[in-house]
Amino acid sequence: MQFTSAVLSLLLCFALLVGGCSQPKPVKIGFAGGLTGRLADLGTGGRDGALLASEDINAAGGVNGSRIELLVRDDKSDVQTALEVDRELLDAGVVAIVGHVISSAGLAAAPLMNSRQVPMLSPTVRTAQLTGIDDYFFSLITPIWPAAEQQARYAFFNGEVRRMALVYDLNNRQYGEDWTGSFARSFTRLGGEIAATLTVSSVKTMDYADISQKILASGATGVLLVTGAVDSAMLCQHLRKSGSGMLIFTSSWPVTPEFIKLAGSYANGVVMSSPFDDQDRTAAFVDFQKRFAARFGYAPNYAAVHSYEAVRVIADALTTNPDPKQLKQTILQKKTFNGLTGSFTFDDFGDTIRGNYLLSVHDGRFEVIE
Repeated sequence: MQFTSAVLSLLLCFALLVGGCSQPKPVKIGFAGGLTGRLADLGTGGRDGALLASEDINAAGGVNGSRIELLVRDDKSDVQTALEVDRELLDAGVVAIVGHVISSAGLAAAPLMNSRQVPMLSPTVRTAQLTGIDDYFFSLITPIWPAAEQQARYAFFNGEVRRMALVYDLNNRQYGEDWTGSFARSFTRLGGEIAATLTVSSVKTMDYADISQKILASGATGVLLVTGAVDSAMLCQHLRKSGSGMLIFTSSWPVTPEFIKLAGSYANGVVMSSPFDDQDRTAAFVDFQKRFAARFGYAPNYAAVHSYEAVRVIADALTTNPDPKQLKQTILQKKTFNGLTGSFTFDDFGDTIRGNYLLSVHDGRFEVIE
């Protein structure tokens, strides 16, 4: 009897081992973005968008029967940390990385991803230095130049601004130089003048009053802020409190609920470039907004939207061809994917041209003005 029980126990253990071995391995996808510090709003949104996409896919049966395992890393919006966490994720066996969320980190990561031949799909990086290149970097957001040129035309014709001051963050230097450079070229071609170009750093204590005074002293009647949500909000407050009626513009970087929360009524009238309209009524987007807010307790920003889409792109491509070594080629061959506000297409270099909007803040909400 004891012998029989022992045999049965061994057989049961063997059956469990065999059953365990038959379970498909998870598909590991990395996420890397700034989750702490002054620039964390985009990273947090991106992480949560990627997490919701992973949960949705797993609830529907996974990728070819395999669950997605999302490995999250905080790059602290720092270039060296970005490289460290990318290496961790690659060594952990991810098939792709969703990230980074600032251009300086994405630019630093690109050579590493190329050397390891693993795709990186960024929800927000749009520097021209990663556009038009045959590499492993994909962007789910339109390049900077059309957005900056649209903004320059609006400032000159609609805002009747003739002298502009430019401010950008050195901690995201490539993005800042690309945006202010594209804006300045378009604005000066129209007949405008750049009164001053000022640089700040989000990794240092910022004297908002001093920066605001320098902007005002330039004689500009408009200012373009290429800074994160916290710094943009604080500068808006100081400029408005000074009594200045100058028009304030921002890049897409601070277009998050955090900006409105911190700027308060001083956000009213600020003209912001945005890669999406949060009032879009597409059924898939409305459903996403509701589920995201219920899951995480806040409204999704554009990093959340594009990170969600990035995970879906990876899953769709692997469903077409499960070989992770062919993931780049599969995405480029498939080209067109379903997004939350409609389909979008990658070109041969992994770049995406999508709609871009100009928003104005009124009574605590973003409204499309162009």
